[in-house]
Amino acid sequence: MREIVALPTISGVAPKASVSQTLPIGMTYDRIHMQYSGVTPSQITNVRLELNGRLVTQYSTLQDLIEENTRFKREVKAGIATWHFVRDDMSSALYPELIEQRFFALGTNGLNTAQIRFDIAQEATAPVIECFAEKSAANVPGTLMKRRTFVYKLNNGRTEIDNLPRPTNASIMAIAIKAPGVEGVEFLVDNVKWRESVPLELHKHIMRQNGRTPIADEFYLDFCLEGDKYNTLKLDPAIRDMRLRVDCTQEIQAEVAVYYFDDFATSSF
Repeated sequence: MREIVALPTISGVAPKASVSQTLPIGMTYDRIHMQYSGVTPSQITNVRLELNGRLVTQYSTLQDLIEENTRFKREVKAGIATWHFVRDDMSSALYPELIEQRFFALGTNGLNTAQIRFDIAQEATAPVIECFAEKSAANVPGTLMKRRTFVYKLNNGRTEIDNLPRPTNASIMAIAIKAPGVEGVEFLVDNVKWRESVPLELHKHIMRQNGRTPIADEFYLDFCLEGDKYNTLKLDPAIRDMRLRVDCTQEIQAEVAVYYFDDFATSSF
């Protein structure tokens, strides 16, 4: 049975504070809802999900999480940001749909700690933040989605990025290049094009055809357009080179967010 419960009170919520939301151990988290007022989502920064002190997922601001939900056409409401661990965008020709959607659910059984950490900007007027969870039967952490962010300088023209981390036996589901002016991206693995650059408007059209909403100032490479995790890039140790070729109309700093998934128990990443 799914439970919908309030999470423990977050202490120390105030401008310029670094705080954490404790997640009680044992049950599986399907969704976590962060309800906020007196602060904008862009003023909630350095958002991190950690299990046993290990980073799982990070967002530069809570606004990035909201935009992620917008991309997948999830219900978005002002004043609430939702973490979706059960993913309704997943499907499979091999297994029942509900099994696939629950594949990345956040199990916590057997952990010592689980928490969401974040900072509150000094510009926040009177921040109030409380969290609620939708939880289901207890399970250990299994295969988890891991969003990691990296910063690169883009040239006016083409920039090659060849040093994205390649954690062994993880998979890459998507890569988001967050910067204005990005008009095309190629993705190569050992000189084989996994994704060829196509006109920007065609790229957006293909996203929409597959149930995605393009986000302003973001180029999103999706290796799971049909919701099938078996179409993603498995990071085999045999891979020697993996690179992005980014075409941009201006010199600018970009955040590159990589959506990995791998097994929590065996991963050191």
